[in-house]
Amino acid sequence: MSSRLVEVFVQDVGVDEARSILESCSARLLQETVPEGREKFSAIVLSHDFENLLKRLSNALHDNEGFVALVIEL
Repeated sequence: MSSRLVEVFVQDVGVDEARSILESCSARLLQETVPEGREKFSAIVLSHDFENLLKRLSNALHDNEGFVALVIEL
């Protein structure tokens, strides 16, 4: 089954929510602090979980000014 690397950047106020969503949909999750008061999450997500993950992140974090999601197919 194919996977995707999803990198998510959020402002500090969205960290707990982003982590919770990513933990529920990812096989592997890393978190690191990046400049400008943001956190970066890197997650390996199976293809069948990918759309649901992006919908949940978008719904929960659309007001988070620093929210960015990058996706790379593995």
